[in-house]
Order: sequence, then structure tokens, then C-alpha cells
Amino acid sequence: NKIVIYANTVERLSDATKYFAGKLAKSNLGMIYYPTSQAFVDAYEKYELPSLKIGGAEIKDFSIVLSANASDAEKTVASDLQMWLAKKTGVEPTIKLDTETASANEIIIGKTSRPECDPFTDAFAKDIYYSTTLSGTKLLIYAGINGSIFAAANAFKEKALELKGDVTQ
Repeated sequence: NKIVIYANTVERLSDATKYFAGKLAKSNLGMIYYPTSQAFVDAYEKYELPSLKIGGAEIKDFSIVLSANASDAEKTVASDLQMWLAKKTGVEPTIKLDTETASANEIIIGKTSRPECDPFTDAFAKDIYYSTTLSGTKLLIYAGINGSIFAAANAFKEKALELKGDVTQ
């Protein structure tokens, strides 16, 4: 496993190295990863999550919501999150589109037509890398223009483990 950073001048090599190091993230559980990489290694295998509540509601009552125009990355994140939840909690939430009727308990991936996503404007997207926000019993997982929906989903996974399955913030 090697990382190669190449540049034509010492100055550019310094810039490239600083840029790369600035993009590395250290999780609250002590894991170091490159959050924009789709090849994020799920280092959470050793952690148990026998139950999960989001905003006080049990995970069994949740569905995962995507925009009818979801990107491939958002679709991949929804599927990955569905499998992760099934593996960790034994509950496999359904994945539905935002054209379907809303329910009280939803994990919303990306910008959808749900009113909870209204704050995710283009101006907002320019100012953030990603956001995981709890609005009552709706969990919003969103990436900014230069952000990573994968990093946002991983932030939620880590938060769920860190809080031992009681995500209230």
C-alpha cells in the first residue's frame, strides 16, 4: 500500500503534500482515512451496534430516501448504508424515491424534494464539504458541491457507533 505524490517543482510538491494531508480525516474512533475516496475501508467491523435509534425512533421504522434523479454515488451510498444497517442491526430499511409518500422516519440521501432538504441550496452547497443533520426523526445525509456523499454516510456510521446506537444530535 503506497501513496505517490508527484510534482514538477519542490514548491508544487509541497503544495500537493499539504493538500493531501489536509484532506485526510481522523475519525472520533481514531481511524485515519481519505474521505473523498470511494474505496473507504469499513474499519467498523469490530464494533457492535445491537440497536439503533435515530431521533428517538427505532431503526426498524425507517426507510432510506433518494431523489428520483439521484446520482450514481448517492445510489451506491443508499445501498451500502442499507447493507451496513442490516449487518449491524439486523434491520434492512427499504430504499424508496422521493416521489413516493413521505413517512415520519426517513434517512434522506442527497438533495430530494422533501421539505427538510430545502436549506440545501446551491449557495449552501458551496460552503460545506458534507452535512449529516438530524431534523426530528429525519436524518439528512448531504454533500456539498466539492464534498463526498461517501464521507457524509461514513460520518453517520461513526456517529451511530460512537453514541452506541442512540443518535439524537
